[in-house]
Amino acid sequence: MAINKQNVHNIINEKNIYSDDERAILTKLMDPLIDGLNAQEQQIEGVLTDTISVVNTYADLPDPTLLPANSLTVVKNTTGIIFISRKRKGLYVSDGTTWNYSAEFNSANISYDDTVTSIGAVNAQEAIEYAVSNSGPGPQGIQGIQGIQGIQGIQGIQGIQGDIGLTGNTGPIGDTGLTGATGPTGPAGADSTVAGPAGPAGPTGGLTWTDYATLWDVAPVLNKAITGGNVFTYQYQSNLIYRFVPTTYASVDDAFYDSFNSTTNVFSGLLAQRTN
Repeated sequence: MAINKQNVHNIINEKNIYSDDERAILTKLMDPLIDGLNAQEQQIEGVLTDTISVVNTYADLPDPTLLPANSLTVVKNTTGIIFISRKRKGLYVSDGTTWNYSAEFNSANISYDDTVTSIGAVNAQEAIEYAVSNSGPGPQGIQGIQGIQGIQGIQGIQGIQGDIGLTGNTGPIGDTGLTGATGPTGPAGADSTVAGPAGPAGPTGGLTWTDYATLWDVAPVLNKAITGGNVFTYQYQSNLIYRFVPTTYASVDDAFYDSFNSTTNVFSGLLAQRTN
């Protein structure tokens, strides 16, 4: 298909990157190049004899072994990857076994009329190189407008509540309570009407669990850990008493005893139980 020269002129004139002089040079050098290409295409399509044929690509060449030696075929289009599988357009000659490249029509083979431009070019290739080396960059384009801001993303869902922390350690035992009240006066002597001295404190009986837990003389100490809880030793009015505190606490099992056998872990003499 022939190249329309006027279409090429229109493209050159529509580009704002060229000056008037550059447009004149490009138009002047493109005209003979277009004429040469169109002439080549007409020549290629017109060479249809018994020994010369025309194909579109190298892959379309016929089997050279089925043709006489020195058969000619024109390939119209270049195909493949340069330096790897490139097959150029042009004239190919068969040696009876393979196709061998003969010549290619290019811009160096097109004469250039330098009468108007006076750039010293004798062919189209030199005119192209002159235009490329003497043309400057086009004007800088205007800056594009800023895009609109994207919408804000939705708020994430609330995380799940963490596990309850471990129970803290048991606090220390409180300070020693106040000293208990003085016991009642002893009975009068048998042979005297004068009252005798005050007797020692009465027995611990009749006291409540709260009395034993708060009115001790010496701070209680851990006596022994046994099955189900711990045994504490209290000193109350010079007497040793024993308290059992269950590990799994139940107030009814929290009690004071008169004695404790540390060998058999058996209590005796219940004094008071916690009731609340």
